[in-house]
Amino acid sequence: MKEDKVHMMNNNSEEQVVHFTDLLFVDYCEKQFGINKGIYNTIDSWFYKNGYVDIIQRRKIMIEFLQFASGSNEGSRKLKFGHGGLVPKLDDFMRENSRLTL
Repeated sequence: MKEDKVHMMNNNSEEQVVHFTDLLFVDYCEKQFGINKGIYNTIDSWFYKNGYVDIIQRRKIMIEFLQFASGSNEGSRKLKFGHGGLVPKLDDFMRENSRLTL
């Protein structure tokens, strides 16, 4: 069963991933970007509080953010934000991507 989950996560496009169950989507983010559930929840909550209430839209923007953050974290599979660094990174992402409207 676990092998099926890993296979399913590795063989899906972003368009399919956003429709995963909550647990599978969290697992996908952990595997792809190296974030733990606490970081995931903080990012999810931040986007929700900033107007991304639709779950599919929010998951798409979360993936875009994680890809953005990965670009500044080259050489490491695991994203690291440092103490107090996550929210400023989210703010930077939104400033640089002002085209991302609700």
